Amino acid sequence: MRRTIGAQRAFRAAETVALALLVTAFAVWSPISAVAQAPTLHWVSADGHALAVWEKSVAGADAAILLVHGRTWSTLPDFDLQVPGESLSLMDGLNEENISTYGVDLRGYGETDRDDTGSKRRWMLTRSGLIGPPVINGMT
Repeated sequence: MRRTIGAQRAFRAAETVALALLVTAFAVWSPISAVAQAPTLHWVSADGHALAVWEKSVAGADAAILLVHGRTWSTLPDFDLQVPGESLSLMDGLNEENISTYGVDLRGYGETDRDDTGSKRRWMLTRSGLIGPPVINGMT
């Protein structure tokens, strides 16, 4: 029984990776129309924090996808890069395949403001009894 469940999970993971590669290939290699639409900016509240959500949709789309950037770039440079003479926009490529696209700028990226990270530092200083700036370490 464990092998069957494990095999199913491995197959689903491989399927997901294959789909991501296929979508990327369509975006990079498919001919994209010369006039790409500009993305529409929407504001969505998450826990009282306004998040920027970019939309490039097509009427009568077969599907919709939410694109989430990593820790280096925000939505537009990651998924809607516009370079004259180049077809680099994943959002445009997906639109050409009749898929509506939405991309969220996470907190502190693109158009979305950072949250009050100072509150966590203040809490740590109060709790630890330290005086002066703490050492903060992070990984991406």
